[in-house]
Amino acid sequence: MEINNVDIATIGRANDGRNYYVVDFRAATNSLVVRNSQLRGSPSNSHVHGINIGINTMGSTIIQNCVFDFLDDSIVGTTNNRVVVTGNTSFNTNSSGKSVDLHGTGSMVYVGNYWDIPPTALLPIISN
Repeated sequence: MEINNVDIATIGRANDGRNYYVVDFRAATNSLVVRNSQLRGSPSNSHVHGINIGINTMGSTIIQNCVFDFLDDSIVGTTNNRVVVTGNTSFNTNSSGKSVDLHGTGSMVYVGNYWDIPPTALLPIISN
């Protein structure tokens, strides 16, 4: 899946207790590229999430130069592959939410990010 130069104005306006995701992978083979995009949730709903890569055993993940606003979580998941997270920013993250929570045996390129709530888990960081 590839998302480039997209502005998602608001997801999760219903505030009905259901969880809403911009990206929510369930299969273990998905690759994801998100660049130069803005992903926003509803300020009145704490059940909105950005990117959940799920349990990714075969695909790659690249998230660059994106803005995450009013989301409970920006980027979460488990992977044994390489992840690139560079130049991203989050604002108004739910106080009990997570900016970045990535687990697994994979590794990541991690440069120039600003999170309003510090990451709770990062994969081992490598250089390009």
